[in-house]
Amino acid sequence: TDRLNDIADCELDRSMLVQILRLHAGVCQDLLAHTGNTWQQSFVSKYLHFHCPSVPIFDSQAEGAIGRFVDWPTVYSLRMTISRQRGWPIRYYNFATAFMVLYEQSHAETGLNPSVKELDHLLWQPKFGLPLVTWTHRLKEDGDGRNAQEVRSGFQGGRGPAGPGDRQADRAGGQGP
Repeated sequence: TDRLNDIADCELDRSMLVQILRLHAGVCQDLLAHTGNTWQQSFVSKYLHFHCPSVPIFDSQAEGAIGRFVDWPTVYSLRMTISRQRGWPIRYYNFATAFMVLYEQSHAETGLNPSVKELDHLLWQPKFGLPLVTWTHRLKEDGDGRNAQEVRSGFQGGRGPAGPGDRQADRAGGQGP
């Protein structure tokens, strides 16, 4: 819990991302003995996000959508800066580094400073999200987006119950470290 307290009130940036990746990997590893040796990358990201809103939420839907929004050479460059450490689950590492680029890009290009949660909503739009420019205009029309309605089905204010795609990211034999 000390590691979680260290990041609880921090804004997402590259140094915070390294701390998030370390914490995510540690929790995933701690759960292995209780989960039949399956890497619970999606569950752990959601759990950590609940306690620290700066943690990017990972599941197969977000993983599949993020590629539409990021500049891949920038992602690869970031991965050279934040190299994957032994024990870090590869799929969350790949997603989180791409999410960091999306976060930085959305702040630089839109001037709206969307939160991690708002970018999570973007990744959950029908057909893997709207183009970033369209999303920006929709936020301008509806305010700053801070009070955006939850776009996912399920419980109000939450991501809803796990869907079939969530198991895909966490199934036994999935890519762990």
